[in-house]
Amino acid sequence: MGDSVVLVVFVGGLLCGLVGSVVARMKHAPTYKGFLWGFFLGPIGWLLAALLLQDGRKAKADMQEKMRRARELARQQDAPKAKPSVADELAKLVALKNSRALTDDEFAEQKRRLLAQQGSP
Repeated sequence: MGDSVVLVVFVGGLLCGLVGSVVARMKHAPTYKGFLWGFFLGPIGWLLAALLLQDGRKAKADMQEKMRRARELARQQDAPKAKPSVADELAKLVALKNSRALTDDEFAEQKRRLLAQQGSP
């Protein structure tokens, strides 16, 4: 009699596990999770699988959105920084000269270097 009880409990667990995996499949979630919940928890596992397993399609869409954002962020970080224009640099030099942070000689030297750099690729 003891063997038949074990067999009935095991077969019942398998059947509950199969129902749990069907519930998980309907939610597009991994079927092994539903099977395990059904096998070990029986009908309560079916209810838990139905309530707690995430919709696999939504989870996949969320993951794809996160990956798209991560690629966009990486692309922005890898983008080369725009070099300031020669006119902007000259305007900064003029402002420094007008604020007396640069002497006339230093201004002329920096201006010459800037224009020489602009001529070379």
